[in-house]
Amino acid sequence: MATETLYGSKVMTLVANSTPSKMAPVGLLGGRIRFANDTVEVTAAASAGSTYNLARLPANARIITNLSKLHWDDLGTTTSTLQVGLYGVDDSTNDDQNMIGTALDPTSAGSGAVGPIPIANYGKTIWELLSFSSDPGGLFDVRVTTVTAGQSVGGTLTLELAYTVD
Repeated sequence: MATETLYGSKVMTLVANSTPSKMAPVGLLGGRIRFANDTVEVTAAASAGSTYNLARLPANARIITNLSKLHWDDLGTTTSTLQVGLYGVDDSTNDDQNMIGTALDPTSAGSGAVGPIPIANYGKTIWELLSFSSDPGGLFDVRVTTVTAGQSVGGTLTLELAYTVD
């Protein structure tokens, strides 16, 4: 066995192993947490493919999944699933319909974690999550989509999303 001394790859390698020492990006160390919170009333007539835009974030935002949740009323007895994706407001090149939520079951009241973002992607900005080669700027909508059968009962859908940009 050997004793290891390792540095985190996103922050500590940058700040501890550079001469002169550098500051870490504030979105990864010391940044302020911001919240987006919005609600829609889903109708009983909503069918598969219905969309609900609940937040608009800049491309350089970092979503904090363990502090973020989607909440819903009992939206019906039919088999239904929701997904949460990221959609460019001005550029839909790299839209991802289930980047931050997939297979959420709203057939009984509850909530689901926003995620799963693979652990290797923690701390990445929206533009990095969507595989842009550089920050395109602009804004991205956080959109909930009904994937399978629509809702048979109306109800409330609320997103609480934590993120940092600075």
